[in-house]
Amino acid sequence: MKYNYRVTFVKGTAEKWDEYVKIFDNSAFFDQYLKGTENLNEWLLAPLKKGNVIVAETEKGEPVGLMVYDMNGMYGGFPYLSLIGVKDGFRGKGIGDRLIDIFIQISKQLGYEKAYITVSEYNPRAKSFFQKKGFKPLLIVPGLLKGGVGEWLLMKEL
Repeated sequence: MKYNYRVTFVKGTAEKWDEYVKIFDNSAFFDQYLKGTENLNEWLLAPLKKGNVIVAETEKGEPVGLMVYDMNGMYGGFPYLSLIGVKDGFRGKGIGDRLIDIFIQISKQLGYEKAYITVSEYNPRAKSFFQKKGFKPLLIVPGLLKGGVGEWLLMKEL
């Protein structure tokens, strides 16, 4: 795939927390799961400390995308991409695509045979995106993160 935006991928740092939060502004994910909660603190701070956050930065160092992964996050033994986001104004430029490629590459390099992700049932566009990246839907888990909202569990064989 030809990517149409120049970014560098780096490990996330707690010092840029305020900039990382802005990545999720103006998104359905923010409205559904983050607005008025402390969820982002829980979902991002601990992985930052573990070194499990990859950030896409512009040439000026502006964070415009990020992913959080846990190599033992699904069933205690498989890689799980627990959070991915691209900043408004940078969406549709291949940044999310490259983040997924990095997650898959890390998983393969560490010898895993499968990788997982969940995507909200209300977000068919994201589900389609992950399916194009080779993830196959397995099942819907009702109320996994929030009552009344189902989450698709998707798996990719590596």
